[in-house]
Amino acid sequence: AAGQRKRNEALRDIAVGSGLQGGAKAQFESWKSSGGKWPGSYTSMSPGAIRAAQEYFLRFGKPSAAPRRADPNQMTMEELQQRQAAGEFDKEPAELSIKPGDFPDAVKPGEGKPVKLDVAVPVGGKPMAKPTKAAGRTQLVDAGLAWLAARQAGNGGFTQTLSGPNGAVVQTALAGLAWIAGGSTQQKGPYKDHVARAVTFVTANVGKRPSMGGGEGMRGGSNWNQTNWGVAHAAIFLGELHAHEPTPELKRALLDLGTSLVERQEQSGGWAHGPGGPNALGYVELNILTGLALCGMGLARQAGCKIAQPALDLADAYLKQSSNGDGGVGYSHKPGQRGQGNIGRSAGCWLGYMTLGLGKTGWGQKMKKWTARNAGAVQGGHASLMQHILLAGVGAHAIGGKAKKAYWAACERDLTLARAPDGSFQPRPWRETLSMGSNSDVSFGEVWTTAAWTVVLACEPEKKGRPGLPYWMGQKRVEAAK
Repeated sequence: AAGQRKRNEALRDIAVGSGLQGGAKAQFESWKSSGGKWPGSYTSMSPGAIRAAQEYFLRFGKPSAAPRRADPNQMTMEELQQRQAAGEFDKEPAELSIKPGDFPDAVKPGEGKPVKLDVAVPVGGKPMAKPTKAAGRTQLVDAGLAWLAARQAGNGGFTQTLSGPNGAVVQTALAGLAWIAGGSTQQKGPYKDHVARAVTFVTANVGKRPSMGGGEGMRGGSNWNQTNWGVAHAAIFLGELHAHEPTPELKRALLDLGTSLVERQEQSGGWAHGPGGPNALGYVELNILTGLALCGMGLARQAGCKIAQPALDLADAYLKQSSNGDGGVGYSHKPGQRGQGNIGRSAGCWLGYMTLGLGKTGWGQKMKKWTARNAGAVQGGHASLMQHILLAGVGAHAIGGKAKKAYWAACERDLTLARAPDGSFQPRPWRETLSMGSNSDVSFGEVWTTAAWTVVLACEPEKKGRPGLPYWMGQKRVEAAK
């Protein structure tokens, strides 16, 4: 309890910019109330205000512009975050007591006229009794694909949320993978135009970094570069698409992306959020990103990108150092972070080995067995629950059998609760949102969660149906010309 109170106090201090005074406090308050815009040039802002904004952004995401309230008793999102961080909603609610006369305007029995309301409620029917099987699964996939298509912007991307254009590249790449898995490419399928626009957006924006107020780069002496996420997801999306429908343009993009991922590898052998050394929290490598980078490199390699063997050897040694030897991949190779396997990291790295043609190596086999044994352990992740649901889901379907059954035994309930009547999949709360008072998936947004769930549901190839994502799953390989 004492530890929780301390965490709540720390979150409250971050939310209100505790310790700031005078002009610095006014600048920070202006930054929050305007939705992340500084009242003047960035270089003229107080270092204290900038540090406070960085801490706020890291914990709560980009602030929403505070609307003017007609009702002074209505909480803004900012006030809700502050009260939640202070532990106000952890208290037991008082007993509700309603007395006669409390609602003088209420309609009394026998008075008033009945009103008929017709409310259209989507009905799933009998197939939705088994949402991960056959017709039920198809309904969910079709609805998810249509929902994503309806929200794609004219430039091919999606509305920016966390990390600005870099985050938009990640969301667009995942939506593109969902459309591919459902049977569309740039030349065929019901979403061919959407796939083509997604390719245009991703290739035009991958690697871009926003200025302060939206996300990342070097600010206040801290490294906020997180572009490795966009580069890795772009390579996976374009690589899968090129394997289904090769074009010279896709190949050129993949050669660049694959080369970039090799260049972005750290000296340790792993990958960070982005280049530039330790990030704002003081660390470098994280293996959820290492797995995605390996997947991107593998699919780029299948398109003809030359991946130097020393880079692969370095990554192999690094992953072994991050584990305790059983095939589970820890957070990184650092003391206190290695040796603790996690399904999102392990499944992602194993999929990377499969795309690189290393699945039959000793370490590739160990990661596969660990992933199969722990396919349902998605709640043991960190930061983004959806990231672990996504990578564990693709990995479990790649392995099949007991691994797939274990995955859905753990995730079907969350799938059902996440699904909204409009066809989207909404963020889910989990243990970390309760302890930290924030939810990364809420910050990333519903395009992220909808695309990720739809990818999981559609990734498995069907004999007479969806093509799935067999190249990312390692079930098929394109042998590049020598």
